[in-house]
Amino acid sequence: MKKILLSLMTIAVVAVVGIGAARAYFSDTETSVGNTINAGTIDISVDGQNPWTKTYTEQWSDMKPSYDRTMTFPIKNVGENPLVLWKRIVVTDRLDGVESEPECVAEGGTWGNPSGPCSGGTPKDDLDSVINYQMVFGGTTVIDKAWGVKMKDVGTLWVPLGKLTPGQELTMT
Repeated sequence: MKKILLSLMTIAVVAVVGIGAARAYFSDTETSVGNTINAGTIDISVDGQNPWTKTYTEQWSDMKPSYDRTMTFPIKNVGENPLVLWKRIVVTDRLDGVESEPECVAEGGTWGNPSGPCSGGTPKDDLDSVINYQMVFGGTTVIDKAWGVKMKDVGTLWVPLGKLTPGQELTMT
């Protein structure tokens, strides 16, 4: 009985010392004055504008197979922090253009005399479903023309371009 009582007292003493030490450890308070936290900024300029107000509208007329159209503009990190840049293209309008006799005949239709319309044949492809798309950022090919990515495929796609350090400027093509 004495041994049981001695064991219980030993356990109680160890528990009291453990609880006291833990309480002292978790209740320590430190005070510091005069500190400032500055998160910095993330900001970009596009084509020298900040904020960017220009809308790139490209009217492609008289397009023929193998024609290339290129848009190039610089993007600069004018903020204080590095950033990861993404790009999204949005096609806002599609115009079919003028239907022609050669197009009608090539698609298996019959051209009405003298100025159309085309009857029969297969529907025309939207231009954005046949245009190959390529994107180069800072000299690095992000989307290669050889991959067969079409303009319609990038209209709903967010493309990661890479990091820009503060003050860094790269060209988007």
